[in-house]
Amino acid sequence: MSERLNPTEYRLPVLDVPMAMALATALLSAAPKDPSENVREALDEVSAALATLEKRREERRPAAAPAVDPRPVDALVDRAWSALYSALDSHASLPTDLYPRAAEAAALRDRIFVGEQPRAFLRLRYAAEWAEVKAHLNVIDEQKLEPRLNKLLGPDFLDEIRRTFELYGAALGITTPAPPAIVSESLLEPLRSLTAALNDYVIAVLATVRRNKPETRNAAAAALEPILRLRRPSASPGSPTPSPQDDPSPPA
Repeated sequence: MSERLNPTEYRLPVLDVPMAMALATALLSAAPKDPSENVREALDEVSAALATLEKRREERRPAAAPAVDPRPVDALVDRAWSALYSALDSHASLPTDLYPRAAEAAALRDRIFVGEQPRAFLRLRYAAEWAEVKAHLNVIDEQKLEPRLNKLLGPDFLDEIRRTFELYGAALGITTPAPPAIVSESLLEPLRSLTAALNDYVIAVLATVRRNKPETRNAAAAALEPILRLRRPSASPGSPTPSPQDDPSPPA
């Protein structure tokens, strides 16, 4: 008999604009391939609310171009994370009965990179990708994976990931303090609408779980897994919070 998922684990944290957009994008990517009617309707609401928030944010962009072009830094971020994944994945492909470190590589890979498309977050819009990179780094930090990674691969991979993450936040204006007076009311309502749509989607997915059908629990857990990854960084002290003033750049 399958247990129901604990709804409290999927309660949304307080979301700002880039985090809400990142979560919505991730949930849409992780959505069931053949959802029920209720789940499909909830997904449509999330998609529509996300589009509205993106459009409103585009409308309030400053006319001046950003001082730093984020594209070269985005390429560095993509390269650093792809290198880490490739190193772990290649090592994990060795026979584990002959090479015990191959099992360690597989375990680290599966802890850090999840889902059927583990590097899909590197194709998100700039601000959403920054938020996902932050979430992945928090997994490494909170689960204390850095010593294991460094022992297996050396420190260079993670050093480069952290270096490019700092550059990315600065290039996007996310980690640079924004003027406190510049808080646009125009984004509050679409942000509330997207948050409400996300909550409705969570409820719809949880309602699909049936005690006598373990596969429904597994499917729901997979669909909502991005929320668990997002909730982890929210509990990390000292983590920088994305600013609503971020640059709504096109997909990388």
